[in-house]
Amino acid sequence: MLFLDETLPEIVKAKVEHVNAVTCRINKKIYNKSCANAKCKVCSRTQKARSPSTTVQRLAILLMRKGILNLVIAGKPDKLIRISTILWQQLVPGFTWTGYHRYSLINNKDAAKRSLVERQFHEPYNNAVNAFKVVFEYNTWFNGDDKDRYDAYTLAMNLNRNTCTYCNRIYTHTVARVSGSKVMRPQFDHWFSKSKHPALSMSFYNLIPSCSVCNSSIKGTLDFDLSTHLHPYIDVDCHDKFVYSYKYNRSSRRYNVNIASSNPLDLKIAQTYDDLKLKEVFDTHHAELADLLKIKKAYSTKYINKMIAAFPRMHLSYKEVYRLAFGAEFDGSDFYKRPLSKFKKDILKELKLVR
Repeated sequence: MLFLDETLPEIVKAKVEHVNAVTCRINKKIYNKSCANAKCKVCSRTQKARSPSTTVQRLAILLMRKGILNLVIAGKPDKLIRISTILWQQLVPGFTWTGYHRYSLINNKDAAKRSLVERQFHEPYNNAVNAFKVVFEYNTWFNGDDKDRYDAYTLAMNLNRNTCTYCNRIYTHTVARVSGSKVMRPQFDHWFSKSKHPALSMSFYNLIPSCSVCNSSIKGTLDFDLSTHLHPYIDVDCHDKFVYSYKYNRSSRRYNVNIASSNPLDLKIAQTYDDLKLKEVFDTHHAELADLLKIKKAYSTKYINKMIAAFPRMHLSYKEVYRLAFGAEFDGSDFYKRPLSKFKKDILKELKLVR
């Protein structure tokens, strides 16, 4: 996992635009209120009229309370679960997280096979879920394909993260044609599960740019919590909390990748890389590991120094030669720019090929 530094100019800009656009969208659609910016692309667009359900009306009233909507969209991770719980409690009489779990089980059953008691229990929870979807519109408005408005593509472009935040294995470039039509972008994982916390589906700190493997195949709806897992916007040194290593497997006659916590007493670290299956996915990179071992055997610890000496007129820095030699970034703050940067740095340090 890589750290998302919210003080970086591009992330500051991304947050401001996200909060403004989402807030305007909700205010315009639900309350028919426009912001003071005459050039606002959200407020200037005509919204479809709809007759909100009673639950949507209740949610709209709740969000109008001082600071609530802003807290949902811009609140820090440690505040989000609290506000999610409050909104659930206000919309579902007698709400508990145990009750939510029961609702989830009932929801997975064929509707025709639900008992009367199950249907009665299911209804208020389901009404709340539908209300959250109507108001926040993650799957419709935010994931749409209109090139002229704010959406997930715009957020991805603003964040400008070149590799997956979770695994740092796969490029996640955001690309558009000259015409503005969209080509590709990273997916956004909801660190707090979107199914369990639909009110947080558009929360800035809950939208983590990631690859499809980590988001859809591995993490999915897995329930992460700040007490048990690292968060990329909170844990500044999250990429230093675990270390990649290797060992030779005699039975398969190849090297295997290992991963270990930098602090065995910190259970959050192990839980995070276990749930993201980092050892399993990185063990598929035994070919890259073998290449690094060959370099070690051929050049010993003087590999980078020899490359610098071979091209004196280019005045190459240590970091530049490192990037050219290994196709990875040297500094932790730059790991997101190239795939496998964290993995290669750890292995190269173990091999004593880099300082």
